Amino acid sequence: MYRVFVRIIRFFFIATAIDVLLYSVAFSYENLSLFDAHSHYKTEDANVFNGNDVLAKMDEHNISHMVLVGEPPQRVQDLFKLAPQRIIPFLGLYESCSNKANWMLDDTLPGKMEQMLKKHIYKGIGEIHLFRKDLGNANLRKILALADKHHLPVLFHGDPEVVEQIFTLFPEMVVIWAHLGTEPDTVLLGRMLDKYPGQLYIDTSVRDAMLMENGQLVSSWKDLFVTHSDQFLVAIDTFYTPRWENIGKVTQAIRNWLSFLPEGVARKLAYENASRLFLDNNSH
Repeated sequence: MYRVFVRIIRFFFIATAIDVLLYSVAFSYENLSLFDAHSHYKTEDANVFNGNDVLAKMDEHNISHMVLVGEPPQRVQDLFKLAPQRIIPFLGLYESCSNKANWMLDDTLPGKMEQMLKKHIYKGIGEIHLFRKDLGNANLRKILALADKHHLPVLFHGDPEVVEQIFTLFPEMVVIWAHLGTEPDTVLLGRMLDKYPGQLYIDTSVRDAMLMENGQLVSSWKDLFVTHSDQFLVAIDTFYTPRWENIGKVTQAIRNWLSFLPEGVARKLAYENASRLFLDNNSH
């Protein structure tokens, strides 16, 4: 009887060990696929990395898809034509970086963007940089109206007051708020996410280092990611060429803090939320 009992116990532990091994093989944070919800492809980047180079980097670092903003706006179209199943093209506002500071004063910009929407396929509009000092800008209203007309999400970089105004003007609009906001604060972001559960998403781009402390994911951020796991998107933000050159280090940092989250939550942030937003959406 004792021997039978021992055999049962041994069988149990062996079965458990096999389950653990299969689980570890099935899911690895180090190999977790990433859906980059916010990056850029500029003329300076194209001079160093052509379309095939970009796809090779995506393959090397297990990046399934990239939301890319072209600078100038049409820059991203060549990439989209090369890999329409993997590149999510967003209509940018800027011919070059110098336009970030004065686009809101260019009365011709909304009309140019409308023509671009007629000419090319875009899955969103942005990145839009606007801060509280320009609250109420007429160009912003016109560009938001274009996004609303074409049922496109907007990628926004700016203050919470402007996010509030966007939803006041267009309550059904989908907004991706870049960089965990201009002043990342878990209480503020939690309040905003509660207020706009179906429309507001927040990307984590260029904030990876601040999420960690003493080798651990900061508890307040972990709690926020778990509580609002359906509304966060990981992002790389290749805002200049060295970011492309070091994309492996960036993705490693992202996977590092994701590893402190429950598997289901990590999957949502890494790719499921973005996949639902961009691939399950049959808009323009």
